[in-house]
Amino acid sequence: MHPLFRRILILDGDEMRATVSVDEGFSREDRRRHNLRVARLAKLFQSHGFLVIVAVIAPFQSVRDELTEICDPLWVYVKRSNLEADDHPYEAPEHPAIVVDNDEVGIEEGREMLKGFIEEKVRGKVALGSVSINLSPPPPPSLLPV
Repeated sequence: MHPLFRRILILDGDEMRATVSVDEGFSREDRRRHNLRVARLAKLFQSHGFLVIVAVIAPFQSVRDELTEICDPLWVYVKRSNLEADDHPYEAPEHPAIVVDNDEVGIEEGREMLKGFIEEKVRGKVALGSVSINLSPPPPPSLLPV
């Protein structure tokens, strides 16, 4: 196993809501504040040499722009149809580093795509610096452990 794989940290959005964002709901502003908190935490871990995978839903491009200023993430777009609702709008990322289309690929193939993407970034970490990968929207729980 590549030594850098021991320096990977996953910040799960649901776990972060249960710990650092217990005071936030799901309004547009609450989601923004929650995502900014997680991004700042990711940046802190990045500064200590971790490759940070952030699994949160960042539904608005304006918020993703703010997150990019904080921790310069590589956006992973896990695409699924029929998720948007009037009370939960979602703006697809403009330039994701990778797209996993769950309407086109199964869970195992999607997991392999994400695993390959992460392995590629870990091997290139020396050249790239710290990398944060944000999943928006997150994959099903069975897809997360890579």
